[in-house]
Amino acid sequence: HRFGLRMASTCSMPSFRIVPVAAGKGLGAVATRAIASGELILAERPLLAFSGEAANWRQAIRKQFNGLTAVQRAAVMDLHDVEEPKSLEGVVLTNGFSRTHSCFDVAVCLLISRFNHSCVPNCQQSWDGDRQEARMLASVAIAAGDELCYCYAAPHAPRQERTKHLWEHYRFHCGCPACLEEVVDTGTTR
Repeated sequence: HRFGLRMASTCSMPSFRIVPVAAGKGLGAVATRAIASGELILAERPLLAFSGEAANWRQAIRKQFNGLTAVQRAAVMDLHDVEEPKSLEGVVLTNGFSRTHSCFDVAVCLLISRFNHSCVPNCQQSWDGDRQEARMLASVAIAAGDELCYCYAAPHAPRQERTKHLWEHYRFHCGCPACLEEVVDTGTTR
């Protein structure tokens, strides 16, 4: 558990691996075997986390980062940053997720950060406050070889809202089946 994670599986075979995926998407998680709907794919504790006054997050994250091993620091800095030049703050803002909606809150998990976006996700990410870990569950049955994706935006929001959110926060245009269908059909909601 070098990085604070546990692979959740009823089989001895891991349910996914991190590999290069479609052009422009970098690395992603791909199923190595069939995964049942509702199955826990991964439970991972954040390497970096902050909750509190927004003015203090950079200093607190930097202190945590400096306390990581060299291997862990390199793994964090290998994550995507939408801004140039790459910075720890940019990596955290690009890959972090909120655990609560009551204050400024951000957490970064190495493997969950490798799960790419789809407006038609096959996974759902959640936070288990009791265990202090992020969890990735299969939201549908997944075949071996399928990319594992979760939605970075509100999946049932109109396409224009999802597009705006994804561009403002992650600097990409979604090419998932729902977005492509909506462009062809000229509809705005699913």
